[in-house]
Amino acid sequence: MAKFYVQSGELAEVIHAVDSQAAALWLMNTVMETFFPAVADTKLVPVEIGSDPFEYLEDGLLLLGEEIFVSEQGFDRQDSDQFDSIEIFTEWNELILAVAKLEKSFSAENEELAIG
Repeated sequence: MAKFYVQSGELAEVIHAVDSQAAALWLMNTVMETFFPAVADTKLVPVEIGSDPFEYLEDGLLLLGEEIFVSEQGFDRQDSDQFDSIEIFTEWNELILAVAKLEKSFSAENEELAIG
């Protein structure tokens, strides 16, 4: 994995990822883990389709800017890859929803195996 310098708003972090988009997603994950409500088993509660994701994103946006800048060369580079924070949030949320569905599916399968 490559080392990326990722920054947005007040945040600047070095992140190891497979590509610049994955690095931007990881920064979003780091921020949103702080603001999403946790359930008893400490898993994130994804934004359900049809709800207003901006309610959850509002606090995170206080830390993030409108764009996330990613470079393999360093911080504050003119040649950084740029990602829209809202688009990265949307992609991050879709990934969280997909993982939650997989976990639910595996959990149901394991219950059937235990019963059967």
